[in-house]
Amino acid sequence: MKSIQVPIDENLLRAIDQSVKKGFPSRSDFIRKACLFFLRHIEDLEKEKTYVEGYRRIPEKTDIAEGSARTAGFVLPPEEW
Repeated sequence: MKSIQVPIDENLLRAIDQSVKKGFPSRSDFIRKACLFFLRHIEDLEKEKTYVEGYRRIPEKTDIAEGSARTAGFVLPPEEW
């Protein structure tokens, strides 16, 4: 594993230290997990963007969407709200 130095604002560092006290083994572990979480978030945003662009290029036909909604009503249980 490679070590790096990253300047961090004192308020942010205090917040990280408070989180570490609540269950993370170390600052390093917290920061590694935060970076992984953010990278996954970026990946999800890119997938969502690709999905939206696809539907803009090839919009869903209304009759297909209506048929899918009706079919889902037969398959899915009714919502309780």
